[in-house]
Amino acid sequence: MEGLYLFDKNKELVDVISPESIFGSEQTVILNGLITHIVNGKYSKDMKSIQFFGVQDIDDDNNFWLYRISNKTKTDGQFELVGTHVLFDDLKGRGGIMRDRRPRGVGITNILPDILNGTGWRIGRLTSNNQGTSNYYYVSKLDAFWDFLEKWNVEYYPRMTYSNGQITGKYIDIHNRLSDDHGKWYEKGDRLLTVLKEEDSSSIYTAFIGRGKGEEVGDGFGRRITFEDVEWSIANGDPIDKPLGQDYLEIPWATDAYGYEDD
Repeated sequence: MEGLYLFDKNKELVDVISPESIFGSEQTVILNGLITHIVNGKYSKDMKSIQFFGVQDIDDDNNFWLYRISNKTKTDGQFELVGTHVLFDDLKGRGGIMRDRRPRGVGITNILPDILNGTGWRIGRLTSNNQGTSNYYYVSKLDAFWDFLEKWNVEYYPRMTYSNGQITGKYIDIHNRLSDDHGKWYEKGDRLLTVLKEEDSSSIYTAFIGRGKGEEVGDGFGRRITFEDVEWSIANGDPIDKPLGQDYLEIPWATDAYGYEDD
């Protein structure tokens, strides 16, 4: 392990923890599922401001693993970070949602770019000609991605490139079947047992899309009610500003503190 890279909320490099200060590092890769990482070592004051950590792939110098921290603990001068690969964080919260897309018997390049649009990711190596059919109506990009893997019967592998303290590329490779298992497990030392300080940032939301009960239209209900016809203004005593026609509510201070950096 070359070291542990620590990043702030804007993915700006804060510090690099040397391998000698890392006591344990364990990555779990589930085929066509989540990728998580647990790492512990000697505590540094820079830990207070970080929201992401990264490691260089020991088998591939061209691949970098970056994780959003979901849980942070400190005890007896040591730390433990639990992270989920940034791919899932980007797909969950970036690029909006799939509002109405109904692909029918189309190839991968006819649907996956729509799912990835605005997330910062793009198609990398593509070796599949599979076609699929689905229906995406007001679903998150992450839910659409899981569905895509199943309906198009393909497997994925995320790749990131890193240079001079910056993430320079984010790619999703798509294959009918991965040639080998890319999961890795590195372990050194014991897990921490006594927790003195713990921070959990796994479920922080800064904006909300409202979809209420469908409006009555004769014998049944039409499309669900949204926030589009609601107009809010702080000047008028409302909690936030929300222009007419916008179908979501956003909490600006929360976005500033926990939102995504601008690409």
